[in-house]
Amino acid sequence: MLKRLFLLVAVMALLSWPLTVRADEPVVRFFLFHSKTCPHCHDILENYLPGLRDKYGAQIEIRLFELSESPDNYRIMLGLEKVYGIPEEEAGVPLIFIGDRYLVGSRAIRAELEPLIDAYLAQGGVDYPSLENLPDVPIPTPVPHVHLLVFYSQDCAECLPILGEYLLDLLKRYGHQVKINVGDVGNPQNAQLLQALLAAYDIPPEQANQLPALFIGDQLLLGAAEIQARLEPLIDGYLTAGGVDLPNLEQILASDTSAPADPAIHMAYFFETGCQECDRANYNLNYVKTLYPQLVITEFPIEEWSALSEWLGERYGVPEEKRLTTPMVFVGEDYLVGGDVSVENLQAVLDKYVDSGAQPTWENFDADQAEASILERFRSFGLLTVIGAGLVDGLNPCASATIVFFVSYL
Repeated sequence: MLKRLFLLVAVMALLSWPLTVRADEPVVRFFLFHSKTCPHCHDILENYLPGLRDKYGAQIEIRLFELSESPDNYRIMLGLEKVYGIPEEEAGVPLIFIGDRYLVGSRAIRAELEPLIDAYLAQGGVDYPSLENLPDVPIPTPVPHVHLLVFYSQDCAECLPILGEYLLDLLKRYGHQVKINVGDVGNPQNAQLLQALLAAYDIPPEQANQLPALFIGDQLLLGAAEIQARLEPLIDGYLTAGGVDLPNLEQILASDTSAPADPAIHMAYFFETGCQECDRANYNLNYVKTLYPQLVITEFPIEEWSALSEWLGERYGVPEEKRLTTPMVFVGEDYLVGGDVSVENLQAVLDKYVDSGAQPTWENFDADQAEASILERFRSFGLLTVIGAGLVDGLNPCASATIVFFVSYL
């Protein structure tokens, strides 16, 4: 966006240059062909030409030809390339035609344009190159491209063979005619985009949890089997029809209200830094969020929220030996702890609350009351008991908060 703005300002500045010049002053006029998608063109327009104008003032006049949105300008450039005899291997932009010379590329323009202007001014100036009787050069038919959008998860067993083997073989077969874009649903933005696309494609909820998910044109392929069975015929069909671009992602996201129709399911998630099981739980929770857009997860570092974890553990009937360990989640009337925080178990629990939702059960937490009840329970423990429990646990980082918490109250 900023580059377009800079380009617009530069073009407006060029067009606003005064065109009047005294009759006895020579003028050098030349063409500059450029493209909005060319960074070297932006460099010349934004960083070089303003200084050139300051140096020469009304003694130079420039006519700009933008190529990316004008087939006519492209035909003119091809015709001039023929007239000036530019070899195909030298063709490119930015491109200047001045007098009987041409300059290709920002480096050549910066090095050679000013000496040429000086030389033509010394000769009395030079007019624009003639556009009459240019060779009729047809624009080559663009090579069709098919764009694919693939969503995957690092925990998806079917995803890696599709990404690492099948799609790579497709690229070898189709070359640059197939463009592949991938998104890991572990990234919340990718997860939101996938949900918006599934809604736009009217995919029923029972089918929306399959990965990998591949979008091509107006088709969605779910799972490795469907991708391998249907993708290549679809690619061939779209190439025959002239190619197909990605779905209009901006429009789809703009139409996504981000307010799920289903009631919110609130979940408390307790974790500890350095806990390997917590890292795995994070992946699992990010994944299930793509399946349940109404899921709202509130994260609690166990080091800071030990009292709340103990309070919830007591309310939910968590066995004493498992309280204050991580990872642990509380949702509705259910809890999961340790290795039980798996995708399968999370789905089984969340399915119970799809229709009814689940309120945040920790909102009535009274820290003073919770600590008083904790003191009463843990003062019956001795210091050696706590330390012994820690040694038995093998200094497990996922349970270290329990030890610290116990000692702090003894």
